[in-house]
Amino acid sequence: MAIGSEGTASVFTRELKTKIERFLPHNLGSLAAFAGRLRPGVARNIPWAQRRAFWAWVFKGIPRRQWV
Repeated sequence: MAIGSEGTASVFTRELKTKIERFLPHNLGSLAAFAGRLRPGVARNIPWAQRRAFWAWVFKGIPRRQWV
C-alpha cells in the first residue's frame, strides 16, 4: 500500500500508514505477492468481464481466508 502527499506532509502520511498497518494481518503482503504471480495467467485465461469477480473472490473469499 502506498500513501503519499507529494512531499507536502511526509511525516503525516508516514503516521497514517503506520496506523493503518497495525490493523492489517502481517502476512497480507504475501497474499498480494501471490496475486501478482497469478496476474499473467488470469489475463490469459479469464475474460476481462469476469476478472473483477475473480479478484474479489481471491481477496474476499476462500483464498484470503486460507492465506491470512
